[in-house]
Amino acid sequence: MDISDFDISQDYKKICKEDTLKDLQEKAASIVPTKLQLEWQEMELTVFLHYGMNTFSNAEWGRKGTPVSEFAAENFDPEQWIKIIKEAGFKGAIFNCKHHDGFCMWPSKYTDYSIKNAIYKNGKGDMVKEVANACKKYDVKFGIYLSPWDINEKTYGDSDAYNEYFINQLTELLTNYGDIYEVWFDGACGEGPNGKTQEYDWISIFNTIKRLQPNAVASIMGPDVRWVGNEAGKGRQAEWSAIPYGKVVTKKGEKKAYITTGGDLCGEDLGSDEVLLEQAQKDTDNILYWSPAQVDVSIRPGWFYHEMEDKKVRSLDDLLNIYYSSVGSNAQLLLNIPPDKNGRINDVDAERIEEFGRYLKRAFEKNLAKTTNTAITKEGDCYTLDIKLSEKSDINLIMLTEDITKGQKVDSFKILAKVENEYKELASCRTIGYKKILPLEKVWTDEVKIVITKSRGIPTISSFGVYNAPTLNSAVIISRDDDGYITIKASTKAAEIYYSIDNSTPKTLYTEPFLFKDSGEIFATANSKDSNLFSDKAPIVSLKVGMLKENWKVISCNSTVLGAPYKLEDMVLDNACHTMVYTGNSNPEIVFDMGKNVKAKGFIYIPITHIFDFVYNIFEYEISFSDDNEHFTVADSGRFDNIKNNPTTQEIMFKNECEGRYLKIKSIRGLDEKQVAFGKISLIK
Repeated sequence: MDISDFDISQDYKKICKEDTLKDLQEKAASIVPTKLQLEWQEMELTVFLHYGMNTFSNAEWGRKGTPVSEFAAENFDPEQWIKIIKEAGFKGAIFNCKHHDGFCMWPSKYTDYSIKNAIYKNGKGDMVKEVANACKKYDVKFGIYLSPWDINEKTYGDSDAYNEYFINQLTELLTNYGDIYEVWFDGACGEGPNGKTQEYDWISIFNTIKRLQPNAVASIMGPDVRWVGNEAGKGRQAEWSAIPYGKVVTKKGEKKAYITTGGDLCGEDLGSDEVLLEQAQKDTDNILYWSPAQVDVSIRPGWFYHEMEDKKVRSLDDLLNIYYSSVGSNAQLLLNIPPDKNGRINDVDAERIEEFGRYLKRAFEKNLAKTTNTAITKEGDCYTLDIKLSEKSDINLIMLTEDITKGQKVDSFKILAKVENEYKELASCRTIGYKKILPLEKVWTDEVKIVITKSRGIPTISSFGVYNAPTLNSAVIISRDDDGYITIKASTKAAEIYYSIDNSTPKTLYTEPFLFKDSGEIFATANSKDSNLFSDKAPIVSLKVGMLKENWKVISCNSTVLGAPYKLEDMVLDNACHTMVYTGNSNPEIVFDMGKNVKAKGFIYIPITHIFDFVYNIFEYEISFSDDNEHFTVADSGRFDNIKNNPTTQEIMFKNECEGRYLKIKSIRGLDEKQVAFGKISLIK
């Protein structure tokens, strides 16, 4: 029986070895989203709500055996959450029902490790229900997050037993809380090479969703929505929705067919002509199917609330860059906003979200284009769209959309504006898809031209917009060099920069780099007098730094080094964070002589962030001190929970102040089994 005889909801095309490039382009351009996928993408802005055991245990992934008593929630105000996000323009909310720690936020009858044994409402509470009710009250769609990895469940690793447990819990969530628009499955697992291996019955899992919530999309591990490949809020320059990373499979005894994802979905290029040809040449029975991207990112460094991150909430300009790189680059934005221990969205986060929503309303409130006619003309090998403005104006933002119900076709295009009777190129771009938003250098014009230079057939532009968005009073950037000099830069021209080094409001005028050798935190802000400013209030940002490593030397390392002719000492102690250590053993370590006795309360670890190298970061660590380089005392050991997908600076405080002349950094386990990257490490005084 041919696969086309099966009941499958998604459109797809087989990739054949004999396909020409034209064949592949036509196949890709003919694929369109399902009704659910289209409705999902049209939501544009959604939120993640990470709240649970980790909120109270100050963790990210949790630990096995954490007692229920640590979930000390007494106050819980989901209506405050949903009201805030609704007013800011977000259309959906996905609640953390069970994270990797296994603690259930609803009274699941399949485990005792749930809210029914917590102090909240004397064990009678159901936080999933409260969030679902709040969403219904404010007309925000409700979604659920359910972690496949479960640290505490005893059946995890016994594949059949755990699959039954997981589907039972999924069934509870899909039947007791009304309509659900999205089911989010995480791909993270920290078990390691010697941990438990769980084979998930994904077909039964997806079938459960489609049977109980037919209007819900299955995300990340599912066939409906694709993870963008990072947690940094970065979309692709060329984001194709029709991609060749999938197969059609059936389950024994069923006639229904399923699309499953496969291959590397984290690469920079997933759907270009080159990728299509490469997949055809492999002859691997792959198919082309519609798989829209979702950009998930947190408003803070972590995914759960940590008080120490109150001063690290993303600035408005950072959020806008994420918006342009997600919604403005053919993806949906899923922004995590973690409620605090009081069960509320913290004031800092709430203020930033309100500011974000208010800016978007102002930026897009007036389309300067005189006409909405999207008719295009063919000029040689290009297609052109001429846009007249109602009057001459400053412009700095362009928005374009394709009618993706007819497929995604535009491969590349240019934007030009008429300046002093001549057309000036403002930008050269790749794909459009559902939506493309392009911030531009401000220009004075009354005519804009879109030239589509490459397309998979006749392009179908469905709308466009030309805007003069308000200028941001942008956040400053603070850095410290190897000699200890602090530099502060503002992106807004003619801005006055102010700073402080004593945890007070920045009031000292910054004029030039200054020396700061000690550990501590620098705070800075900038004021601009631009007449088109969105707000006079600029965000205060901070940089926490460790003690300067003036006299540090590497005196031993049990590994060879990648990157010769560089010396290990130079690579470890610089600010570039490009230290790469190849090792044949599983526990590489470096010992530093700090030149004198040093007291420390904690350490800062800056991991490798380069896209090709961050997979080699330390995952589990041990840090020790010694007076004689022979007898070392362990100061701290642990793991950087989410460093694989979110390689942000880690700040670790010791339980007790530690002291010694010699410092040993040991990798208990790296993200890669054979290569470890020792990034930058400094001590907190």
